Amino acid sequence: MPSREGRIAVVAYPALSPDDRQRVEEIRGRYDPQAKRMAAHITLMFPTDVAEATLVAHVRDCLRGSGPIRVTLPRAATAPDAVGGGHHAFLMVEEGSRELHAFHERLYAGVLAGMRSPDIPYVPHITVAADPAPGECEKIAKLLNDQGQPVLSGWITSVDIVRVDEPIVRTVAQIPLRARG
Repeated sequence: MPSREGRIAVVAYPALSPDDRQRVEEIRGRYDPQAKRMAAHITLMFPTDVAEATLVAHVRDCLRGSGPIRVTLPRAATAPDAVGGGHHAFLMVEEGSRELHAFHERLYAGVLAGMRSPDIPYVPHITVAADPAPGECEKIAKLLNDQGQPVLSGWITSVDIVRVDEPIVRTVAQIPLRARG
C-alpha cells in the first residue's frame, strides 16, 4: 500500500436494517450537505494529515481483539460545529457509546497523540443535518424526536480508513472487528 499523505479519517458505517438505512439516508439527503459525499457514519478519528500506511497499522493495532459493537441511536440532538461554524443535528449513539469512546481514546494515543483537539469532546453520533442557523437544526431534531419512530439499531462490524480530500469520500482500508478466539 502506498504511503500517501493527505486528509484522512477513521469512520464506522453501522450495519442497519434496510428500512433503517433508507430512513436515515432520506433524512440526510434532505438536510445534510455531506450526504452525497459519503453514507451515514460514525466518525472515530477526525480528518487529519497522516500517511495511510502509518494510520492503517495504528488502527489495526488499536482494534486488535475488538469484536463487533452493537449500537442504538434513540434520539436526535443539536450542537454547534466545533470546527467550521454553523450547527448540526445528530442521531446520538446510546448503546455502544462507551466502546466507541474507548476506541476513539486508543486512536489518539501513540502516533496520533499530538493530533487530538482536547477542547472538542468526542460524542459518538451520525450527522443528519447541517445548517448555518441553530434554529433549523433544532427544528429537525425536534421533528425526529417527536416522530416516535423505532430506535435505529445495528452493528459496527468493521472500521474504515477514508480519504476525505476528494469529492467523494473513498475507503482506503477496511478493518473487520473480530473478537479473540
